[in-house]
Amino acid sequence: EALRRSLVSDLAHELRTPLANLGGYLEALRDGVLPPTPEHLRSLHEEAQLLGRLVEDLQALAQADVGEQRLAPRPVDVAALLQSSLDAFVAQAAGQGVALEADIAPDLGRPLLDPDRIAQVLRNLLSNALTHTPRGGRVRLAARRQAAEGADWLDVAVTDDGEGIAPEHLPHIFERFY
Repeated sequence: EALRRSLVSDLAHELRTPLANLGGYLEALRDGVLPPTPEHLRSLHEEAQLLGRLVEDLQALAQADVGEQRLAPRPVDVAALLQSSLDAFVAQAAGQGVALEADIAPDLGRPLLDPDRIAQVLRNLLSNALTHTPRGGRVRLAARRQAAEGADWLDVAVTDDGEGIAPEHLPHIFERFY
């Protein structure tokens, strides 16, 4: 029950910011305070996309809770998927004064995976990295193919120059809603 209350509080907080931004921009446009420039319309579009992603994440979470989340694996060009995920954050990184770097090996292959779920994980990791990286810092997405114990693996890492996670929190980072 405590986790549920915390989740509802977190969701309200996450939804409040883009809704407030949308409302403020729309009111300013309606009242003639801001002209409907391409830049202002782009910002509105980005806020709407953020809301859409938050709602999709909430729906995926609800489906996972009841065991209904289905994976749709198919052969995927991993290098292209990783680059596309990184490209989605170029504008945000530039606006924050953070450098985005890619170190993606060309030989990652086409493994079977669900590109939507992997893209969601990458969005979360990249978004968190940007949130916690100071101006002038960098966020790096690296990927390598590795063979270990007779299996072929992909090693994908998102690193940043942020403050990191306090040691006392590390044992809990994979606990839901921690």
